[in-house]
Amino acid sequence: AVEGYVSCYPNAGLPNAFGQYDETPSETAALLKEFAAAGLVDIVGGCCGTTPDHIRAMAEAVAGLRPRSARPAATPDGPATAYSRYATSELKLQVPEGIPVITGRLTASRALDGRAIDEVWLFRKVYQRGPFGCWQVVLYDALNTRE
Repeated sequence: AVEGYVSCYPNAGLPNAFGQYDETPSETAALLKEFAAAGLVDIVGGCCGTTPDHIRAMAEAVAGLRPRSARPAATPDGPATAYSRYATSELKLQVPEGIPVITGRLTASRALDGRAIDEVWLFRKVYQRGPFGCWQVVLYDALNTRE
């Protein structure tokens, strides 16, 4: 179990070839509701591509749902703690322009079934395939096996 609070602030899908986000407010809200209904999150919001309409739809989708029952950690983890798990002398988090970024989608059902990809494993696999980095890692639902 995770101590502390868990937030979920999805993008409005993945950017298209023009850098725009095509996921509708109702699509984003439905996906977020899966996580909230499963009791996986405490705080919800929106990130890249979300508009006031997206936020409104998300708020309506989770209205009446209870946050997951969390116990705040005795010593809250900050961003530096999260990044320090991955930052080593071999793997840097800064990515020059033009370097591939791993993106994708993780669904609530995958997370609940224990089929989520371990991010540490994913970082190691990416590093083994070449000297390029990852700026953002969002997990593909299609990836359900490990090499």
